[in-house]
Amino acid sequence: MSSKDARERLELYLALEFRQESYEDLRPLILLLEGIFEDFEKEHDPEALLAITSFASEEERIASIRQPALLALTPIAQTLKYLSHQKAVPKDVYDALRARQKFLNNIVGSVTVDPSGNVFELVHHDRG
Repeated sequence: MSSKDARERLELYLALEFRQESYEDLRPLILLLEGIFEDFEKEHDPEALLAITSFASEEERIASIRQPALLALTPIAQTLKYLSHQKAVPKDVYDALRARQKFLNNIVGSVTVDPSGNVFELVHHDRG
């Protein structure tokens, strides 16, 4: 299944209200999310993303390989938000998914303005 197909399936799941579901009903969503994690690491080079430490301009940031990776994190965050409201998801399962999300978030990094003014923005790969 392609990442695009997987993301579309996630959108269908997430279109549902935050009703409580059984773990059995949630299992396909959890497996789909695990597949999206794997696809992310295949489609977005973690080493190349970690090598990005700054941007000289907004244009450089927008054109960088970081931008599509950042956008790919959105359905992951939405799915974990949905799962966080589901009492049937065992804590250890949710915590493992959340740890993978945190790992990917750190690979992509967060952007802040450079306080020294030497570059346009800095990229931090250690967010919480």
